Amino acid sequence: MSGLVGSIKKFLPESIRQIGFDIISSIERKKWEQAGRPIPPPNKVKQEMVTQVARENGLKILIETGTYLGNMIFAQRKNFQKLYSIELSPVFHKEAVKRFRKHDHIEIIFGDSAQYLPKVIDEVNEPALFWLDGHFSGGETAESHCPVMDELQAILASQVQHAILIDDARCFDGTNGYPTIKEIETLFGEKATHFNLQVEFDIIRIVYSL
Repeated sequence: MSGLVGSIKKFLPESIRQIGFDIISSIERKKWEQAGRPIPPPNKVKQEMVTQVARENGLKILIETGTYLGNMIFAQRKNFQKLYSIELSPVFHKEAVKRFRKHDHIEIIFGDSAQYLPKVIDEVNEPALFWLDGHFSGGETAESHCPVMDELQAILASQVQHAILIDDARCFDGTNGYPTIKEIETLFGEKATHFNLQVEFDIIRIVYSL
């Protein structure tokens, strides 16, 4: 039966599949709320936070590290004028390129985020929202280390004001190659004149100005 379901999904238009995903996501969110909002939250909560922070700060560009299955990019495709996503896994990159081939405003980049993020920032050269999710968090994700500090250094080197969301805040405890949240805060204290760092729903949120 699972093979049949997979075949049906393959041939259904993505818009139809998305309706089913939206229904499932809404059910998951309701169950999460009823359970007392445990960590980590469902993907719908993360997607809502990206939308909220973008609107609050008037941001029209989304730059993501860690494409994975491309669900965040798909959820945000109508909320931004331009979307970039950097993926280290050749398998996930290939699938994402295929998935978004008809979306001219979405660019999927293959490679190490620490290497390509500075290039994207230079190309954009205007305020953007960064969704940093390129670190290993279990399962099939590609990263074997945590590139977040390198990513943040690249963002801080920009002379443009940005907003930053970092997924999987629970992992940032100083173990397994992850920095602590305090180390991230210290980095910004050294580079930025003022900023606001908060942790909510397993997401580190940073809004700063140079």
